[in-house]
Amino acid sequence: MGDDKRVVISIPLETLLSAIQQLPAEVLLLVKEKAEECLRQKAHSLPPVVNDPTGAFWMSELGQMILREADETVSLERVRQILGKLRGSLAEDILQERGER
Repeated sequence: MGDDKRVVISIPLETLLSAIQQLPAEVLLLVKEKAEECLRQKAHSLPPVVNDPTGAFWMSELGQMILREADETVSLERVRQILGKLRGSLAEDILQERGER
């Protein structure tokens, strides 16, 4: 089993929140401090978003979806090469490719 002694317990968010709400005020403050520290650490590892110094966008539902769907093998240079071949309106090209025009 190795030296890793971590245990992962999956519980519904509502159950966790209900348990947290029952904690005494001084313990809630500790939980808040730890949660804020965790968010600060994660925000530093997320890609930057203009006018989002805390990384709040990447914590949002949309940001999380983008991170899940992102393909790290696609480079910005490759995207530029592909887009550089397009002439005219990008929207028109996309609609045409979809067969909507």
